[in-house]
Amino acid sequence: MAEIKVHFANFPYTEISTHFGGLTIKTSAFQLTGESVTADKYKILEISTEENVKKIAGAVGWGVVGGILVGPVGILAGALLGGNKKQVTFILELTDGRQLMGSTDSKSYTAMMASKMKFDSLKTSNIDNLLKSDEPTRTDEDYLEEARRKAGLL
Repeated sequence: MAEIKVHFANFPYTEISTHFGGLTIKTSAFQLTGESVTADKYKILEISTEENVKKIAGAVGWGVVGGILVGPVGILAGALLGGNKKQVTFILELTDGRQLMGSTDSKSYTAMMASKMKFDSLKTSNIDNLLKSDEPTRTDEDYLEEARRKAGLL
């Protein structure tokens, strides 16, 4: 479960996190479980910015490992290469009108987008199947006429 750093939200929250492409929104400090929002409730999900972030602890850790393995050159290489992480800032609008701008790691954002695309394709395929149906579309008058016929009124 990845934490989302919220920059803006038009609804009350104390903590928002992502898990398996969905969201958990907690609205009070002592709430154990929050509202679970699945990807079918995502109306809009798009990247605002994407940036590389260097985590100091990771860089120091890799520098130490590099120093132990290769010496002074390893310290420099480990410090430069270690601790890199891609941070994604995104905009999310839910179907109920709630909006948020937040940042999370790229892996969590990818899971959110994949879940949204999966639900969008399911909706599209269901609509396509309904439109391809050979059965003609019936109107209210058709149903009313059928009911009158069954009742013996016609």
